[in-house]
Amino acid sequence: MSAEPRQTLHERFVANLTRETTDPWTKFETGIPMRDGIELAADVYLPKGQSGPFPTIVELTPYDKSGAFMIDDVGLFTRNGYAIVVVDLRGRGKSEGEWSPRSSMRQTATMRSSGLRCNPGAPAKSA
Repeated sequence: MSAEPRQTLHERFVANLTRETTDPWTKFETGIPMRDGIELAADVYLPKGQSGPFPTIVELTPYDKSGAFMIDDVGLFTRNGYAIVVVDLRGRGKSEGEWSPRSSMRQTATMRSSGLRCNPGAPAKSA
């Protein structure tokens, strides 16, 4: 009985990126620069096999943006032609800065009022 060779972390990472999936989306992670220089971490989900630009839904969360609780929403929206951007709030998850409920409310209002551009192949940026 021969054991399969162990894959390095890099090999597992590349295999995961290149694997075939049945997911109805293409996902990438990006940073969204804020006016004060802090970068917020975001997962961007685009409808698979379609070209944009797409109508975009932005979800801001104090929880982990990559959490399984978002998968049902992501599947529903991407199957119907929407992009979805899930953002870790300031100081939460992979986002930079310090967490405070007050700054979180300002950040939410700023992102909602300024909008977000989501074009395939280009990083997400606050407008």
